[in-house]
Amino acid sequence: MDAQDAQCTQTAATSVVEQDEAWELMCGIATDGFDGVNWESDTEIDAAKDGSVTAPATPSCSSVGGILSMPEKLVHARFASAGRSPVEIRQTADSGKGLFATRRIASGEVIFTESSSYCIQMLKTPEYSTVAACDTCLRSLATPEDVCSDGLPSPEVWPQFDRTHCSQCDGAVVYCCKWCKDKGFETHHRLLCHVPGSLPLSLFEQWVNDHAASFSSSAMSAVRLALKMAAQILQEIETHTDAKEQTLLTQTLLDMLVGDSSDATRRFCVSEDDIVSLLSAIRCVLNLTSLDDAVWLNVEWLKHTIMCVSQNAVHMKPAAPFATWYSSAKRRGEFGGGADVVRKAVEGLIAQHGLAGKMHEADEMFRQLCGIEAIGLFALHTCINHSCDSNCEAQTYCYSTAALDVVALRTIEAGEEITISYIDKKLPVFQRRARLRRHYLFDCHCGKCLSEM
Repeated sequence: MDAQDAQCTQTAATSVVEQDEAWELMCGIATDGFDGVNWESDTEIDAAKDGSVTAPATPSCSSVGGILSMPEKLVHARFASAGRSPVEIRQTADSGKGLFATRRIASGEVIFTESSSYCIQMLKTPEYSTVAACDTCLRSLATPEDVCSDGLPSPEVWPQFDRTHCSQCDGAVVYCCKWCKDKGFETHHRLLCHVPGSLPLSLFEQWVNDHAASFSSSAMSAVRLALKMAAQILQEIETHTDAKEQTLLTQTLLDMLVGDSSDATRRFCVSEDDIVSLLSAIRCVLNLTSLDDAVWLNVEWLKHTIMCVSQNAVHMKPAAPFATWYSSAKRRGEFGGGADVVRKAVEGLIAQHGLAGKMHEADEMFRQLCGIEAIGLFALHTCINHSCDSNCEAQTYCYSTAALDVVALRTIEAGEEITISYIDKKLPVFQRRARLRRHYLFDCHCGKCLSEM
């Protein structure tokens, strides 16, 4: 390791206190506590919710690198290093927005952590049972009984939550705590709160059911997320009484969406009439009875949003509670002499499912029993362009909520663009290009592709 790499690594290891004092805004980071902050652990999240820890004050909204600005309330990023932010947004010649390093970044460094601007749990996926999740933070609400009907040893170390629900919609929406319930109502649920079976929801669910056979779970999740996004944007706009401020906020919120609306009907195999009927159902759910209400919420916005979600959303599998339980129970057992009890209980479950000796499959089984799948849009992450020879990757498995880390895969020099791979970059070049063209509507011309052609 040379001197520059050593300095980068030392910077990345700055204490949490110093990080808090030196948070750097690239664009407006929310200042209202947990919503705009990514904490180091679930313990810090819980402490923030109950008020024993608060987020440090942050500066007001600012432009990134003096080139582009993004809206406050949307970018929820925390940088691992003190001082100037390690990245900035720039306009590229052929790929729109891009993220660039402002200093040398060491291999393995967590460049930033970001919580989602918009997210939703995926339902009825081929792999995962529908485990209840918090509507606000997406924390799994599974219990030990979901893994084993007879329970597990040391159940007291299973991740704890104070499960609650929205009483106004007959408990159809659940939360991990009162804080998330209040936050959800403040950000989006007030407009989405309907008794199951009510006319507005029936129209939307009817559209979903009519198209379920032709839509994948990811595509249907994009439709559901579009509804949640519309509610979130509307509620945010309603907090601004000044007309000019509302117009500006609407535009900046919509500017975050990167997608080609012209291809939506072909991509999802739906007609223009299908999109119009979906829009009508969404506007009904949101109680927009007049065409003069929220004029931005139109067919073009809906197609643009669905394409944006399909092209930019991150498919997440947050950390399942079983992993936390096993680590804590085993550690407690080692000190109390009960480690064998925990180990035998887990081995018994693995054997019961016919997976003895297959640790990878067993790990995935436990994840499926108590974990969730979700999709989310991350404002800063959406600015990162693709390369088959990417220098970073996004990791979502570190958190039990809708958050991700962007981690450097190699040393990145100042001025170099931050890139990730949208697909499996180990595939042959022709398969990579075919997948990118089919799913993301572009051809990759990175150095790796050109050298393998």
